[in-house]
Amino acid sequence: MSESHCGHMAIEALITICRAMSQLEVGQLAVASFGEKGNVRMLHDFDQPFSSEVALQIISKFSFKQDNTIADEPVVDLLKYLTNLLDHVAMRSRAPSGRTDIQQLVLIIADGRFHEKENLKRCVRDALSRKQLLAFIVLDSPEESIMDVQSVSFTDGMPKFSKYLDSFPFPYYIILKDIESLPRTLADLLRQWFELTQLKNV
Repeated sequence: MSESHCGHMAIEALITICRAMSQLEVGQLAVASFGEKGNVRMLHDFDQPFSSEVALQIISKFSFKQDNTIADEPVVDLLKYLTNLLDHVAMRSRAPSGRTDIQQLVLIIADGRFHEKENLKRCVRDALSRKQLLAFIVLDSPEESIMDVQSVSFTDGMPKFSKYLDSFPFPYYIILKDIESLPRTLADLLRQWFELTQLKNV
């Protein structure tokens, strides 16, 4: 994400979201970072309350200096880590009857540019089958908007161009162009999440 110069925006978005989720008391909150392959780190665990002091500790652990190669799959690594983690959380919350009514929401904040689209689609389907809703907050850069990025594929040796977002692997995503619009965007996202959870419980 250092290439798209969205690091500062990512920090602002993260803290805004954490404060909002904490104030709304929607449930337990955790924060993880990801970057180089195999380098997913838990920065704030579910059983810890969120505060201004905790926010400063979280911020101090981000550098945005990790490099990724085409062979790396940092978001795939993240989703596999989170899927297992959230499974354990759901098991701990299971009622004596064995029923689990917990609804889990994952918000991923990044520039949305990755190479591992096909593997990501499989991971997203797996998470959704476990009642884990994944929402991607795409940090857009005015210098090089993700809406203008194109993907290229080859058919019979001939290149075929398409919009990058046409094959975006996350069905739920938001393009965030400026941090000022985040509170309204987050409110809309949470409202839709609550509506989805209510429909699933009917």
